[in-house]
Amino acid sequence: MEELLERLNKKIDTLLEERELLKKRLQELEREKDEILQENYKLKSEQAQVAERIEKLLERL
Repeated sequence: MEELLERLNKKIDTLLEERELLKKRLQELEREKDEILQENYKLKSEQAQVAERIEKLLERL
């Protein structure tokens, strides 16, 4: 019985450690997502500016 309790406690410890690792990974992924969203916003903004410049150039022709 004591051996079973030890094994269960080890399993619980392992699961808790895995949970912490997963939490950290999730935080990393959230940061990456935020960075990608910022970059996407910048690129869309730049794209809109370029499209506007192209329109102005075409109007001159």
